Amino acid sequence: MDNISVYKARLRMGEKLADKILAEWGEDHDIDVVIPIPDTSRTSAMELALKMNIKYREGL
Repeated sequence: MDNISVYKARLRMGEKLADKILAEWGEDHDIDVVIPIPDTSRTSAMELALKMNIKYREGL
């Protein structure tokens, strides 16, 4: 899309969301697991979980 990989854009969205959560809540957040909803958010959810070192699970 406009010469930008949708997959890479979704990875960056997950990274940016992880950065925002860590900046606002710090390492002492109470997030136990990341579940992608809707299904198209899987790429971002996996990157978020990886960057924050929390579990990723399929919930639905």
